[in-house]
Amino acid sequence: MKLVVFDLDGTLLDTIPDITFYLNKAMDKFGFGILTESEVRKKVGHGAKELVADCVGENVPESVIKECLDYYNKIYTESDSPRTKFFNGIENLLTELKEKGYKIAILSNKPQMTVDKIYNIYLKKYSFDCVVGGGRFPFKPDKTAITEIMKELSVTKENTVMVGDGETDVLTAINAEVKGVAVAWGYKDVAELIFTGAKNIAYDAKELFNLIQK
Repeated sequence: MKLVVFDLDGTLLDTIPDITFYLNKAMDKFGFGILTESEVRKKVGHGAKELVADCVGENVPESVIKECLDYYNKIYTESDSPRTKFFNGIENLLTELKEKGYKIAILSNKPQMTVDKIYNIYLKKYSFDCVVGGGRFPFKPDKTAITEIMKELSVTKENTVMVGDGETDVLTAINAEVKGVAVAWGYKDVAELIFTGAKNIAYDAKELFNLIQK
């Protein structure tokens, strides 16, 4: 049995429009500057807390960062993420993997409650075998979460593939000693992914499917 563990943001779904929208609502409420989608794209990947802390800037009291973070998480999670979309070919890819008997999982640094909400709206019909967001285990690139997913689904590391668009995903695969595939359509530059240690780069969903099967 083979397992494919997917990152969420920038890999399966383009969530930047919604992240930017709700993040800017929080920034405005607490008196911080508004960010463009391009600016937010460069900051995502390490969890909501680090994202908010990075956006508010230096010398901001921890209590204010927490208030801003809590507000952002609340309004984002309560929304139906209406601006979020699948990347090209992902829906067909997930269907093919399930038809061929692969186990599939999500591993995201996004808060679990937000991951669950987005999963129920966009991804539930693909019947993922495991959905893990931030909070249950140490954040990627720590290997604990992916190791626990493999254990829960009874799949060896030799039969596991980690797919993601960020350096945290590349490093998670390396740390867990599983095959990693980095996608080129996400939020990080390919050169950065290769510098981090990515050996396999997929430039579209069809190429990703082929790399997963190898």
